[in-house]
Amino acid sequence: HESTDSQCPKMPPPGPRGWGAATLASSTSKGANAAPPSAAPSPYVVVVSEKTHARWPTVVAALVEKHTAATVSAGPEGLDPQATAAALRRFHPRHVAFVAHWSECGREYVCNVHRTARSLDPSHPFSDVQWGVVTGHDEATARAMAAEAAPLAIRRVVSGSVEGVDLRAFHSGFAVSELDQGVGARKEAARTADGADAAAGIEVAVPPDATQLLREEIESPATDMIVTSGHARESEWNLGFRFPGGQFRPGPTGELRAFGVGQAIGPDAIHPDTVDVSTSVASNSNSTRASAKTPAAAAEAPEAAEAVQAIEAERLARAEGTEVKATGKPKVYSAAGNCLMGHVNSEHCMALAWFRSCDVRQMVGYTVPTWFGFAGWGVHRYLWGNVGSLDFSSSYFANQQALELRLVQLTRAVETAQATLAGAPEDPATEEADGTTSVAAAGAKQLLSEAVFELRGLNFDREAIVFFGDPAWEARMVPTETESGAPFYTIDNSETPTAEGVQVEVRVTTLRDGCWTAVSADDKTTLPGRPPFAFRDPPGELGAAAVNVGMGGGSTVSLGEGLVVTPLFVIVPLEGPFGPGEIITRAAVLPNG
Repeated sequence: HESTDSQCPKMPPPGPRGWGAATLASSTSKGANAAPPSAAPSPYVVVVSEKTHARWPTVVAALVEKHTAATVSAGPEGLDPQATAAALRRFHPRHVAFVAHWSECGREYVCNVHRTARSLDPSHPFSDVQWGVVTGHDEATARAMAAEAAPLAIRRVVSGSVEGVDLRAFHSGFAVSELDQGVGARKEAARTADGADAAAGIEVAVPPDATQLLREEIESPATDMIVTSGHARESEWNLGFRFPGGQFRPGPTGELRAFGVGQAIGPDAIHPDTVDVSTSVASNSNSTRASAKTPAAAAEAPEAAEAVQAIEAERLARAEGTEVKATGKPKVYSAAGNCLMGHVNSEHCMALAWFRSCDVRQMVGYTVPTWFGFAGWGVHRYLWGNVGSLDFSSSYFANQQALELRLVQLTRAVETAQATLAGAPEDPATEEADGTTSVAAAGAKQLLSEAVFELRGLNFDREAIVFFGDPAWEARMVPTETESGAPFYTIDNSETPTAEGVQVEVRVTTLRDGCWTAVSADDKTTLPGRPPFAFRDPPGELGAAAVNVGMGGGSTVSLGEGLVVTPLFVIVPLEGPFGPGEIITRAAVLPNG
C-alpha cells in the first residue's frame, strides 16, 4: 500500500503547541506551565474508560497490582488529550498504560494517545511518558498482556523478511525473504563450532511455499521476537511481496491461521497459475507425502494409499488453514514494514490474532498504510544498534523522540532556506559578479525541496504507529559478545546542582565504526542510524527543559553544539559517520524555578 496522506485525524504542526524552529533552536523553560503539586505521586498510571473498566476489570486490576498504579478515567466521550494530560500531571508518571477494549482503540484513539503523551509538559514538544495500549480479543488475552511480569531475554528472532532483520544482533534466528521466493537465512548460535563469529548466519534454501515452516518457527518455545514486513491489511499478511506466497489471517474465533500458496485472499494476494500442494506440508520433509504432487502421482508410489490420504487431508486442512498454536512463551513483535498491522478495526484483526495465538505481549505496528518508514524501521536502530542498552518499549519511545527532533531540525532548515530565497534578487542581472547569491539560492531550493518531502513523511509517521503492551515490561536483547554484535557507543549523563539550577552533562564515547545518520527514512542496515539517547534517572521536574537541536548558532544554555534535555530523557543531535574512540560532551543548565 502506498499513500501520501495520513488517515489519522488532522494533526497539529510539529510540537504540541506548534513550536517554531527558531524557538526550539536553543531554549530553556521552567515555571509557568510546570505541573501542579502532586497529591498522590505515582510512577505508573492506568488510563481506562468506564466502559472498558466495566468490561475488563481484571485487566486493570492486574496492572494496578503489578505496579501499585494509580488510575485515571479516559472520560465518557473518548480519550481527550488535554484533559487526560492534565489528570496525568498530578502524578508525574514515568509509564502510562492505556487500557482499551478492542472496540475503542482504533486509529483515532492511537492519535489521541500520542497527543496526550506530548501534552504533559508544554515547555517542549517531546513526550514525557512511556506509554502502551493494552488490549486483546477478549479479557483473558488482554489480562495476559497486562499481567506478564518476568523479563524477556531476547535471543532468537523469527522474521518474515530477510531484508528487515539483522541476525548479527541475535544469538540465533530464522528468516524468509519477502522479495525472493525460496530464499531464507538461518543462524543457530552466536559463534560457529570453531568459535568464529557467526555474524548474520548463512543463506539457506526454503520451500517455495514456506508458510508452514514459518508457522512452526513462530510456535517454537525458543522464539523471543517476531519481525514482519510486506503487504498487509487489518485482515491478512502476505508472505510474498512480489511472488505468490502464503498468508496469515485471523480465523472465525479470532485465532491466527496460516494458509499456503493458492489460499491467499484480498487485493494484495498474488495467485500462482498452478498450486503444488506438496510445497505446503507442515514438515517440509523428503517423505513420499512431500514429493507426491498429485493423487495420481502418489498412486504410483509404494505407499500410494497413505500418500493419497495424506494429500487429501492436507487439501482439506488448507481450506481452513492451520491454526498457529500458542505455547505460553511470551514474545515481542515488530510489524515495522507492514501496512495496517497495528490498526484494530474489529475483533477479527491481525493485531488481536497475534496477541491471542502467538503470546505476543508487546507489539509495534502501523495503523495506516505505510510508505515513509521512519517510525517503524527506526525502532530497530535503537533496539539492535546498541544491543541491550534499551529494551523494546524504550526503543520505540526513543525513536519517536528522534522523529520529533528531526521535525524540529527540518522546520528550522525550511525557515532558513525560505529566508535565503527571500533575499535573493529576482532579476539575474543584479546578481553579484562571483555568482554567490545564485549559488546560495540554488542550494536553498534543493534543501527546501528535500526538507519539505521529509517533513511530509515525518508528519505522516508521527502518530501513525502504535505500541501495544505494558510499557514497563522489560523485553531486552542479550548481547552476543561477538565482534559483529558489539555496541557502537556508550552514553552517560550526570547532573550537578549549581547556583543557576541543575547542570546536565552528557558524554558519548564511540566504540567502533558506525554512522549516526540513516541513508533513508526506512533504512534497515545503517547502525546505529539514530542520535544517542538515554533516560534521566530519576526523571526531572515537569516544566524544565533545555532544547538545542544542533543547527549551529550561539546558545546561552548549551556548552556544546546540540543537546536536548527533557524531564525524562536526553538526546544528542549527532550526524554523519564516526570511528572508535571519539568522545562527545554536551551540557545544559536547567534553571531553578
